Amino acid sequence: MARIRPGFRLRRGQNLADLTDKAAARQSLELGSAALKPAGGWTGLNADTLDGQHLGYFVNIPARLGFTPLQQGGGQYMQTNKVIVGWDGPAGRLRAQVDATLLGFLVTNENLNSVLAERATQGELGTYAFLQNRSGTTLGPGQLVNGAQLVWSSSSGNDGGGPIYGTWRTLGNVLNTNSTLFVRVGIS
Repeated sequence: MARIRPGFRLRRGQNLADLTDKAAARQSLELGSAALKPAGGWTGLNADTLDGQHLGYFVNIPARLGFTPLQQGGGQYMQTNKVIVGWDGPAGRLRAQVDATLLGFLVTNENLNSVLAERATQGELGTYAFLQNRSGTTLGPGQLVNGAQLVWSSSSGNDGGGPIYGTWRTLGNVLNTNSTLFVRVGIS
């Protein structure tokens, strides 16, 4: 093995390129000749690349991708689970999943009305109904009533029966056994 002569030191501002016996310096540092082999059309060394790509390749990744990646996790109370958001073509909606747990469709400004219409089956939270007051008292606008004190009704006051569940808010003035519009605001 070739050796650099004893006592030889590089001066400040100098480097291995300043040595006269470069082959001996490479061998002494166990670099071999491959470390100085040019990489493709670039003038750098193989050591200047990562997975065959030069540093400039990794500098502005969003520009190369054409979008800014979303950071997942890292916030307060957030876990490191894999979050998946994708387009469900047949349904025409965004769908979300965390790890293997399917969360369902995401509600957006564009599909809010259709989602509410699909979900608004008779008696669901947030639905409106024409109901008959059977509480025994007159109810004013905004009062809360247990569904057990109401029955389904019509504008002519016909009794449509029950059962009615949840808590409902009156949207009009209603005497006992008369009907008005209600909105369901609670589950009990």
